[in-house]
Amino acid sequence: MFGSRPSGAPFRYWAGELWTDELDGDVAPQAALHVPLDGETLSRGVVWTGDAGVTASMHHDRSYNFFTQVSGKKRFLIYPPSAHWALHVNPSFHPSRRQTGMHAESFGRFVKENRNLPPLPAPIIVNVEKGDLLYIPPFYFHEVETITQSVSYSIVSPSREEFLLSSLTNLQIDFGKYVGEERKLAIVVFIDELLSTLDIPSSFLYHLMLSRYPNSSKSSTTAHLPCLVATSDERAQIGASLSHFDETIALFRRIFAENDKIFQNGKKQLVLADVVDQLVLFGGGEQGDLLRDCWTFEE
Repeated sequence: MFGSRPSGAPFRYWAGELWTDELDGDVAPQAALHVPLDGETLSRGVVWTGDAGVTASMHHDRSYNFFTQVSGKKRFLIYPPSAHWALHVNPSFHPSRRQTGMHAESFGRFVKENRNLPPLPAPIIVNVEKGDLLYIPPFYFHEVETITQSVSYSIVSPSREEFLLSSLTNLQIDFGKYVGEERKLAIVVFIDELLSTLDIPSSFLYHLMLSRYPNSSKSSTTAHLPCLVATSDERAQIGASLSHFDETIALFRRIFAENDKIFQNGKKQLVLADVVDQLVLFGGGEQGDLLRDCWTFEE
């Protein structure tokens, strides 16, 4: 959250799973807003209340979100998942990893854009007031400004995309047989094979580095990394030893193929960015070292 008051007085803001019988009649019929997943309804309600000027920073959620404005006014700035490179999503280790690194000077005006990343598309701007209902699809980025003191209520339900992402990120990809620098090379070869199998453009890793690690620069201490000096034969040898991951890569391919319709509009690359970013973190530290040191990019 961010904002400012001339008086310097603090903002009042609260969010939580609180609902009363008195409020229940303000959002009806609620049953129509609960989305089941595989026949099971796991929806929950979240109340949001705050003063004018409170702004929720740009972020994306993974659930289906039906947002009802109970009182007051808010303004939404919404971007599709395909805008994720330009929005600079925080790295996977970041405590606010679904938020973006692009902070607004004022509502809807971003500080900078990187010319080597896809341009930021025009946003969708939506104003909501008492009685309005807004649906926010999974992985759509949104920043929310409170225009007047308000109370809002969201009904969120786990999405199919959220379930599939959890399936992918929770896969046990065991690099335990490799140690030290060899493990880094094994991760590099695995990422290359995964992206090649999924027909992901060669620009993907370059955009990942620029987007999530915009301040990264070449280190002078990394020339010993085997990913820099390995011969094609050595890489092939590592690749052959990764054959036990064939089923893992095949599972990625099957999940994306079977759910192609829901992974449109940038969702597939956003999900893969999360997966690859976690592998980069595991292999090379929190500053994107593996990306900087183990791939060659041309601007």
